[in-house]
Parts: sequence; C-alpha cells; structure tokens
Amino acid sequence: MLRVLHVGDLGQKQFGALYNTFERKLVHGLIRADFCVWEFSDKDLAKFLAPLGISRLGVRRMMTALTRTVDNFRPDLLVLSNTRKLPNEFIAGLRSRHPSMAVACYTCDPLFEPENLAHQQARRQVCDALFTTTGGRQQQELAAGPGARVHYLPNPTDPAIEQLDNSRRDDLPVDLLFCGTGEEGHPRTERIRRLRDSLPQIEFRIHGMLGTPRIRGLEYDRLLAQTRSALNINKQEAPLYSSDRLAQLMANGILCFIDRASELDGLLGEDAAIWFNGDEELRERILDVCRDDTMRRKVAASGRERYRSLFASEAVSRYLVEATLQLPWSRDYGWPVDPW
Repeated sequence: MLRVLHVGDLGQKQFGALYNTFERKLVHGLIRADFCVWEFSDKDLAKFLAPLGISRLGVRRMMTALTRTVDNFRPDLLVLSNTRKLPNEFIAGLRSRHPSMAVACYTCDPLFEPENLAHQQARRQVCDALFTTTGGRQQQELAAGPGARVHYLPNPTDPAIEQLDNSRRDDLPVDLLFCGTGEEGHPRTERIRRLRDSLPQIEFRIHGMLGTPRIRGLEYDRLLAQTRSALNINKQEAPLYSSDRLAQLMANGILCFIDRASELDGLLGEDAAIWFNGDEELRERILDVCRDDTMRRKVAASGRERYRSLFASEAVSRYLVEATLQLPWSRDYGWPVDPW
C-alpha cells in the first residue's frame, strides 16, 4: 500500500474554527483513495513546541519532529502544502536521507501574488511535481526553466464537509452572499460596495469587508444553510483560478455568480452557474435570479452535481499522487492534466 505523508496547516491552533480547508479536504481524499496516510501540521507544531507559544521560535523543533516523523513513517510520497516554514535546504536534506521518497508541493494561493509566485519557483527545485490552482499563462510562466513538472489542481469538495443541498429548498432568507477580505479602496472591495448600494431591494449579506467581521466555523455553516446564491469574485480573475470559496458554495447547492474572465465556464459548463461579463450584467442576472426561484434551484442543482462529480476529494487526491509518481491515470479527470 502506498504511504503518503501530508505536511500542511491543519488548523489545530484554531480549535475547530477552520475545518473546511483545502488541506483538510486533501487529507480526507487521500484516505478515501485507500492510501496509508499520516498528517503533520507544521504551523501548529511550530507553535505548540515553541517557548511561550511563539511559533517562529519553534520552527527548528518542528523540523526535528518532521525529520523523526519521516524516519518513522517512511512515506513513498511526501506532500507539502504552501508551507513557508520549511526551507528548501531542509526538504533537500529529507530527500537525501530517504532517496526513494517522492515529493509533491501544492499551493492554493494565486500565482498573481508575486510573493507566492517566487515561493513556487523556488519550490520547483526540490520537488518532483508542483500543483497550482491557477492555470493558463501564469502557470506556464512558473514552469519556464528547469525544475519540477507543473500541474493544475482544482479545489476539492468532500461530502463530510459540504453537506448541504440548498437547491432543494425554497425557505432561504439570504438572497445573496459574499464572504471575502478586502481593504478599503481595493478594487474588489469597491466593486462589492457599488453592487451592494445598487441592490437595496434584496437581502445581501457581506462578511469580511466594508466594516463587517469575518465568519468561520459553525457560524459560517449556519449562514450557508440560509443562502440562495453567492458571489465568487476573486481579488483578481485568472485562468481557472478560484479560492476554495467556490467548493464551499457550489458543492452545497448554492447558486454561484462567476466572472467569465476566470475561464471556469469551460470546466463547469454553462448550466452549472450564472456567468457574467462586467458589473452591469452581474446586477441584471442577480435580479433575474431573485425573481425566478425555479431557475435558481435548477442552476444550483446542476452546479452542485457537476462540482461534486468532477472535483471530489478522492479524485483530486488520487490525481495528485498519480501525476507526481507518473502513474497511469485511473480515470478520466475533468480538468487539464498535462504538465508544463
């Protein structure tokens, strides 16, 4: 049986407030795919092993603990999330210590963030395969020059986390939802402000910007359970990119409004979401949905079925393993699989 060690932030220090993360779903998927899996939460251990709980003082102890874990578990594949606490030299040392161990790295942060792009370019030097949730030109630029193969990785959904089906309900009090952070003056913040001000006739909930608090944990789930439709607007649209918000919405049967600039319509299909070009069309489509709940439920049901069938955590996790180890594909995946 293939042994996989996943290293990433599993949010233990959040005490259950973040149980729906990309990392958590990927671990669920690896287990569902019948791999022998062990998980190591680097950020949590750096904090818990540190004097006075100051995480930067615990990094060396955390790396010692990870070395011991690799020695004990002897993984065939080491999977690293977007951790910044492990320097390349340390990863290279683990590889020298265990030469038969393959290494995969992945990031769910966008490549249009310069710091993340630079970090992934460096990571290519110490892994066999690198996975990004951004596709297209930016992914191709990352893959330029020597280093690991670069693959696309979609945001997974897991049935233990996305448990709702709002497409079956007509008793939902929230017409439109947007959750996302943003500073005053940022283009996305101002875009949401203008949209809110132009739609006084609907129940539009916003969390994380414009003076509203972020919402997490059970409180977030309870809000989703009241929601008919939601905006999936990123800080910047990039080919095939979305935050993990998309999985949390679509897989719960919440109708999504998605900018065509994301190019996700090619993966999900026209009937899986409401696609728009520009703010005026978005506003018109929102009002159409609010007037026609039958249409809302039909599109939300189609989107939920499509997202769950395409991006199930088991399929996404198995694909990551097969791509890294260059194994034959066990199924036809519904996203670009060829590496750069």
